[in-house]
Amino acid sequence: MLSEQHTKNHQVNFMSKNMYVQSISILGSLHRFFMDHIQIFLEECQQCDLNATQALIVYHIGKNMFKVNEIVKYHFYEGSNPSYNLKKMLSAKYLKTSSSQHDRRVLLVALSDKGEQLHQAMEQFFQKQEQNLEQMGFSSERWKNWMDEGKHLVQLHNQSHSDYEPPLEHTTGSGHNRPKMPRAAQEGLWG
Repeated sequence: MLSEQHTKNHQVNFMSKNMYVQSISILGSLHRFFMDHIQIFLEECQQCDLNATQALIVYHIGKNMFKVNEIVKYHFYEGSNPSYNLKKMLSAKYLKTSSSQHDRRVLLVALSDKGEQLHQAMEQFFQKQEQNLEQMGFSSERWKNWMDEGKHLVQLHNQSHSDYEPPLEHTTGSGHNRPKMPRAAQEGLWG
């Protein structure tokens, strides 16, 4: 027969795990909803030559110039094949490339005129979405609180990953097979 204290502790642990899983699931749902919204926006703008992921990369590049590897490094892209997407955006003329003045081997990526037009349209779209949410009661203060909590969770998650020791059967050689946090989160570049 289980003690009352053991049962109470088990319920607390279950609720915590459940809240954690539910929170992560909500973030996943928000991300999918966000990407669907971008795809609908692209279809309405008749921008059928790129997908939501590629459009989001265009948006994140903005007026900046990046090395190709920085697009992945700063987590503007969350996929397994960034070179495919970059090639597609280059062929659709959303991006332009140039060589670095310091090292000709380094390829730099920036938005073309077409890419800048899409970036501006997306900026207006996102501002409208934010205004719509504010009208429905999601105030600027709630945005700030939500983002602060999200950043805090990323930091805590990153800390827990650095302290995590997987069971022996999940290790190979001298290293551990655990996912790495995006560099932008590690370096505090989000927000």
